[in-house]
Amino acid sequence: MREKGLSYILAVLLILGITVIAASLYALLARSQLSLILSTGRGDIDKVLEKVEVVHAIKTGPSMVDVLLYNYGDIPTCVVEAYYLAGGLQATPPCSIIQPHQTQLITLDFGGTLPSQDFSIVLITQNRNIISAEVVVP
Repeated sequence: MREKGLSYILAVLLILGITVIAASLYALLARSQLSLILSTGRGDIDKVLEKVEVVHAIKTGPSMVDVLLYNYGDIPTCVVEAYYLAGGLQATPPCSIIQPHQTQLITLDFGGTLPSQDFSIVLITQNRNIISAEVVVP
């Protein structure tokens, strides 16, 4: 009778040990997944909070375009690249921070001749959002 009681105690201790080990592994895995989500999710959150629109874009010279931008998002942002895709031209403006609910005029130098009629450009923000704009040629 005494050995039978001992085997129940050993079985309970064995199951308890397995449960504790499984819970520890689960907690460790959950913590690593959470840190992964938080580290990769921050960029995605910034991308969603960043909202910029082109108020006006006008050609000001053979290779120059002035773009007035409005940041209606919740975080500061800036334009880091601009492309005139039809002509294969690129401009890399300095990052002029646009605060939330503010406007900012940026000047783009594409370094090549732009069309003499209205055309489209693509702007890339610091969080990799893409904005298209129709450039007016006066």
